[in-house]
Amino acid sequence: MRLAIVATPALLPDQRPAPGALDGDLIRARLPLSDTGFRVIDLDPSRDLAEQLDQLFDDLAASGALGSEGSSPPLVLFYASTSVALSTEGELFLCVDPANPGVGDALADIAAVFTERVRGRVLFLIECHHAPAAGDPFVSTAVVDAAKQAVTAHHPSISLLVAAHALDAAQADMPSAFTRAFVEELDNGDPDLGLTAGAIYARIQESGRLTGIVPGTAWARGNGAFPVLGAGLDLAALDEDEDVRGSTRASGSTEAPASIEELGSMEAPGSIEVSGSTDAREEPSPAARMPSSAPPPPRSVRAPDPSRISVLLDEDPVALEALPPSVRAPDPSRISVLLDDEPVAAEPAPPIPPPRDSAASVQSYPPPRRSHPPSQTPPPPLRSYPPIRSYPPGRSYPPPAGGVSKSQVFGSAGESGPPPGWSAPPVASPYGPAEDYLSEAERLAGENDLDGALTEYKKALAVLGLGQKRERADVHVRIASLRWQQERPREAVAAFEKALQIVPEYRPALEALITLNVEQADWRGLQAAEERLLTSIEGDDERFQLLTRFAQRWQDLAGDEERARCAYENARALRPDDLEVLRALRRLYESARADKETIAVRQRIAEATQEPSEKAREYFELGKVLLEERGDEERGIRMLELALESDPSLLEPLALMARLFAERQEWGQLELAYRQMLGRIARIPSRSVRAEVHWELSRRLGLLYRDHLEDPTSALAAFEGALEAKPHDLPTLYVAAEMARAAARPDRAAEHLAAAAVQDPADAGLYHQLFELYQKLRRPDQAWAAASVTTDLGVAETRERFIFEEHRPDGIPRFTSALRQTSWPLLCAADRDHEVEAVLTVIADAAIEAKIAQRTESGTLTQLDSRARQDLQLSTVSAVRSFAWASHLLGIDPPAIYLREDASLALVAAIADHPAVIAGAGVLRGRTMTELAFFIGSHLAYHVGPHRLLLYYSSVDELAACFLAAVRLVRPSLSVPLALEPLVRETAPGLEARLDEQAREQLSVAVRAFEEAGAHTDLVHWAGAVERCAARVGYLLSGDLHVAVRLIHDEPTGLLPSEEKIGDLYGFTVSNAFHQLRSELGIAIQP
Repeated sequence: MRLAIVATPALLPDQRPAPGALDGDLIRARLPLSDTGFRVIDLDPSRDLAEQLDQLFDDLAASGALGSEGSSPPLVLFYASTSVALSTEGELFLCVDPANPGVGDALADIAAVFTERVRGRVLFLIECHHAPAAGDPFVSTAVVDAAKQAVTAHHPSISLLVAAHALDAAQADMPSAFTRAFVEELDNGDPDLGLTAGAIYARIQESGRLTGIVPGTAWARGNGAFPVLGAGLDLAALDEDEDVRGSTRASGSTEAPASIEELGSMEAPGSIEVSGSTDAREEPSPAARMPSSAPPPPRSVRAPDPSRISVLLDEDPVALEALPPSVRAPDPSRISVLLDDEPVAAEPAPPIPPPRDSAASVQSYPPPRRSHPPSQTPPPPLRSYPPIRSYPPGRSYPPPAGGVSKSQVFGSAGESGPPPGWSAPPVASPYGPAEDYLSEAERLAGENDLDGALTEYKKALAVLGLGQKRERADVHVRIASLRWQQERPREAVAAFEKALQIVPEYRPALEALITLNVEQADWRGLQAAEERLLTSIEGDDERFQLLTRFAQRWQDLAGDEERARCAYENARALRPDDLEVLRALRRLYESARADKETIAVRQRIAEATQEPSEKAREYFELGKVLLEERGDEERGIRMLELALESDPSLLEPLALMARLFAERQEWGQLELAYRQMLGRIARIPSRSVRAEVHWELSRRLGLLYRDHLEDPTSALAAFEGALEAKPHDLPTLYVAAEMARAAARPDRAAEHLAAAAVQDPADAGLYHQLFELYQKLRRPDQAWAAASVTTDLGVAETRERFIFEEHRPDGIPRFTSALRQTSWPLLCAADRDHEVEAVLTVIADAAIEAKIAQRTESGTLTQLDSRARQDLQLSTVSAVRSFAWASHLLGIDPPAIYLREDASLALVAAIADHPAVIAGAGVLRGRTMTELAFFIGSHLAYHVGPHRLLLYYSSVDELAACFLAAVRLVRPSLSVPLALEPLVRETAPGLEARLDEQAREQLSVAVRAFEEAGAHTDLVHWAGAVERCAARVGYLLSGDLHVAVRLIHDEPTGLLPSEEKIGDLYGFTVSNAFHQLRSELGIAIQP
């Protein structure tokens, strides 16, 4: 496909042709001919050219006219002949709208659209008409240089053929000389041989027909030769032919005087030909290498004084015939790029991805402006602009006294060329102060007049000085924001880029550009914007935050895991131990199946984790992967060991190691692993967790010795180690007894079976085994005790029954000594709450005194009949005498005894001002001495230490209130259940008043121990332990298990059921404690 896009002015309002209009007619008539074969499309001169081109290429792409990746790319020629103007920064604008002569389209923007949208070869054929400048011969050169800067400097793929000359009113009724010469060469060419743009330029130059007429021309070849004449030619052959013929890529013709000193005296400058190459691949043509008759202009020539481009505001009006409107300086509302005074970068700006194709058909005139989808992200808000400088109200810039040409400046200085760093004197702007335009722009934007606001912003740009870089950048950002609101993202991006050209590190522009690229899903542009923003950041903390945010966006929005991974890796370089970054990298590595990187980052995560349990879990999971998926046993075991080292309470790594070693039958390695773990458990802070881990490790070690190493002695030691952690674990007790027998340790076996009997008192087999073991150990008293249980259970074997009957006492045992106070713990349940009991022991006396005082004050204290009180030494009542005997035997001060023969009760404690008990008919009549011994022994157990509290605080709630009041004395901030709060407040004052300093210190120690043990309170369990202790004391004094069991069944009292108390007596009977107590009292059966 061969496409020619033409942009020339329309007729003037008075129907006269504007400069370049007739050139357009000539081109439109010539290019569609068969020998050239171009399809011609006109652009509307009243609309923005870049926008029209963007829409046009959308339509062409939708129709397939631009070709696909597999087809031949199109050849596109862009022709423009129009008035031009240079901005103060030297940027070239095409002023194609005669109705708005001060408005122009930036040639650079037009070139950018072609670069982005066209795959094939592109030729720019530009004829520039500029205002006459009789005193300045460099205007045409400046225009040509500006065209080359706009096209070839930033878009080297585009071929450029440009001519520049002054407006000539005398030639207004005919096509321009350059366009005529171009068409003439086409007419003279041979279609079969073809004719390229470079060849046409060479022929025009060699003919000399434009000498003295067109002072400035230039040619720069882009990506290969561009065949203007001839269709279907071999492009590669044309490229080679053009190179062989020496067609130059860049040469120019400019009009200049022979010497600078003669500028003032020359009537008309002579033309000379100057050639210069912009591409080392091409050599100048022979005609271009011929010496010229005049020296070339200095290479330091810069763009002309802006005063020669803008409208000169002289006192006298300028006639239309002398200066057509199209040569005025462009209105800033159409100037889309105002560069700063720095040199233009040679490399192209980051490309902007093409917009989406439209389905509209190609038209000969530009279609309506395409609409973009609504913005998902609102554009950045307009910031209030600070005043730049103030002027008196109503005052505008004064016009200059007169134009000063560059040649006049050089002449006055007596120099032969422009000095380095020369710049033109500033020309007064036709607009008012910048802040006025900014304020007006903000007002219009607030009223949703976006086009009006854009015009005012562009006027402000024209007023701002070149040195006000940040102010100019800020205005460009404001323009971009409005373009964004207008749903014109390409122009918004261009405006942001202009801001960054002025101030490369301008943060608002960088951030807004990123947001816009995200909204438009322009991932290539987003990457470039992110890199530019990161380059402007110095602090590592901010760079880190930006990188993590970028990475999340690449992963979640763009779905580009590779770029997300790159961003996270850069963030990791700044903070190597950041867990969030490391975990994100792990997910990305796993998704990419990068196993080596995944393992490395997972190990780093484990190393960087501080919390022990999480650290251990990370190591464990990594070790499991290494063992089960990677087959790396050495590293896998090392990770498991690190997991155990990090948190010894996590046993899963040990289980995995055990399975691995068991599969290998490496029992020694497994034993070492267990031993190492046992050495680590001391670092576990929680006592309960430490005990659980100790038990589990010891049990596994015991099973290893029993099942694989066949070492019963070591197995017994290991299982006994487990019992140290959990003394009441019944399966471990059974296994330990079995290992003790295998290791020929019957004493240890008997001990473990006796402990098992406490946990499972209904298992008759335990007592049979114990009887057998005690017989072998020659312990007749304990063998008789085991036989007593089997007999009471009704399962006694013959030998057991014989031993029991042989040593069964007749009545009360004959005690030979009293019980020591230090032996009382043997009568107490081993599983009682020692920490709770320690607190109650400290407060027992004070709590009892407080309760008596409370009862006295309330009048509820029991009043006893002194006549019913018995003298323990003189009384002949069996029950009373038994109290005296039992108290002496147990080492307890006897309470006062009051008889109530009419009461249907046995023994009841009375809450009086002294320890007292009421004996009723239940113990006064019809009881044997064995039964009395059980009743009295059980009752006296409640007169020992903290057990006494149960006589005065009979309900669990009262006892709990007493305990909590004591703890609150040490910990005033202690919270208690709402239901107990009144009782606690009622109990606390009396308790506090009766604790002396020593008791307070003891209470502090007891409360601290209670807290260290976990601060768990189960007063029901403690009270039940007291009941079991009472039953044991009664059984010890009676000496008859069968009697004790019967009385417990007949008199069910207390918190515990009868079966539980009887089971406790069975276990107590075969315990070492019971044997020690019988030995101390002198009633044990001797061998």
